[in-house]
Amino acid sequence: MAGLAAVVAALASGCVSLQTNGPVATVADGDSGSSQVQIWPSPPTASESPTAIVTGFLAAARSGSANASIAEAYLNADMQRQWKSEMNTVLVLADDSETYPQAPGQNGSSADQGDSSAAAQIPAAGQAEQAAQDTDAGGSGTDVTEQVQGDLLGTVDSSGVYSASSGQVTYEFGLTDTKNGYRISSLPDGFGVLMERSDFESSYSRHNVYYENAQYGGKLIPAQIYLPSIDTDQELADAMAREVVQGVPDELGAAVQDPVQNAVLKSGVQFQGDGSAIVTIDSHGACAKDAGACEYLSQQLAVSLNSLSTKVTSVTVKDQSNNHEYSPPLDTTLTSYGLSQAPRGGQSAFYAIADDGEVEQVGTGNSVSSNEKSYGPAKSKFKEVAVNPVQADRAPQLALVGQDGTKVYVTRRQDTSGDLTQVYPGTATATGGTVGGLSWDAYGDLWFTVTQGGTTTVYRYGQNTLSQVAVTGLDGTITQVAAAPDGSRVAVGFKDSSGDSWISIGALSQNDGGWQLDLSAPDVVAADWSQINDFDWYNEDSLAVLGIQPNSQVLGLYQVYTDGSAVYDSLTEQPVEAGPPANADSFVWTAGSQPVAAAVNGGKHSLYQLSVEGVDAQLLTGVSGTSPSY
Repeated sequence: MAGLAAVVAALASGCVSLQTNGPVATVADGDSGSSQVQIWPSPPTASESPTAIVTGFLAAARSGSANASIAEAYLNADMQRQWKSEMNTVLVLADDSETYPQAPGQNGSSADQGDSSAAAQIPAAGQAEQAAQDTDAGGSGTDVTEQVQGDLLGTVDSSGVYSASSGQVTYEFGLTDTKNGYRISSLPDGFGVLMERSDFESSYSRHNVYYENAQYGGKLIPAQIYLPSIDTDQELADAMAREVVQGVPDELGAAVQDPVQNAVLKSGVQFQGDGSAIVTIDSHGACAKDAGACEYLSQQLAVSLNSLSTKVTSVTVKDQSNNHEYSPPLDTTLTSYGLSQAPRGGQSAFYAIADDGEVEQVGTGNSVSSNEKSYGPAKSKFKEVAVNPVQADRAPQLALVGQDGTKVYVTRRQDTSGDLTQVYPGTATATGGTVGGLSWDAYGDLWFTVTQGGTTTVYRYGQNTLSQVAVTGLDGTITQVAAAPDGSRVAVGFKDSSGDSWISIGALSQNDGGWQLDLSAPDVVAADWSQINDFDWYNEDSLAVLGIQPNSQVLGLYQVYTDGSAVYDSLTEQPVEAGPPANADSFVWTAGSQPVAAAVNGGKHSLYQLSVEGVDAQLLTGVSGTSPSY
């Protein structure tokens, strides 16, 4: 993996935010657009103080692999060898918490840094170690210790995997006085690069790599890795492929598995220019024993590399151990959360229903714009829209509820004609009633509710077939459903006998009697809320809920795990929330997207862009609408 290049934070045009514990979000961010301005440090001089030596090393270390030889010049030979194996480990501190190097028991200040401004030639590659060997001999041999303290937020290991942490840390550096001045002769264990949060976020971008779901065949689970923002697509592809091939990160545990055990990446990803790529591995004979496993690996790689700006739609795995090539059969489909939930038109465009009942596509890039879309016969009007997360080649598939709330339609897949297929009412037994919130799972199956005569029924539309879902184990009145990305769980909103609002997650199954949703032993996401206006899955292990929590009178938009616990930002250690307008009634917020909410103002629906950084909701001027959907 290419090393980190320090980027001036004030000039950075993009950033990333670290996720919290548990399986990570299912979006591939790609290059964050950071500034290319770099800080070029100087190598040490013989007259510098121990404090200046440590200061110089820290600055050089975080200025990128291009300056690795300068950082090494501050170390003796033993520490150079140690640091080379750990230089891609990043220790992330809270902003403004890093102290200047100081002797133990002293208070550091900028005055302690010494004179590190002397001009010198930048050592060429290989020269730093020779200089260190020369430096290790002679001098007074006096040992000195310097300390740096800070509030540790997390660690990015050499593979780019982030692990959250918390608490004050002290890093000690031992120095020896040599004939060429002080050099670092002892580094903290596992020490690579020390960065404060803002520098890290402006210098790294977040990417998803995908692993085999151990529970559900043909499905993938994403893991986030953080790579330098200035890396080229080739460098990013090589790092991502290495992660997929070498196997599952420890923190994902038993939820995922490797199709090919003990494989090794043998060469960089070879882009072919036609959307395909070749990845060469050594499977140590595993592919010869199980060709299907290596075909599966090729699909994992294709999904992982799909987020790059260089187009990758298919990957062939070449195995050096038997000189065979493996690619998936043409009739094989492997679905991943990341691909299926990527917003159309980038993260700044979404669909909504305008106040006149027309479907509109709203863009919020450099300026807010609205583009009306026509569906069905002339003058067709609608009240709700939901975008199928399974991407189509030509146009996204939409689900639409007619303006009177009694009919459900879908646009035709791979079709830009605007023609509609009526989904509900669809049979003699599935007629009448008022349609509730629409929800797609990651496999293109549509879910919705219909309320008639005080009874709410759940429906599933998949493979061009409408099915009623039998719900068991629920004590309450259903208000809304939202299908999980994995298609095997459904979150159900309901009200209990006292009128409080709940969300529980049930397990979905199919037998000869049809579809069954069992809520007898549910995961409880929300309990006894005074109000829940809308909810949906944020990713495969958490939901976003718009409502008023118990013991509160304020409407909020919250991220919560499937067990009901709050999702915390691992850097700020604060719950992840977006502040909606007080009268918001619907929203869209999935992994990788900007939260957008709709609210009624003066009889008209207004759209707002929300923030999780404590910024007030921003009205999108010039557009109106409700039911936003990416």
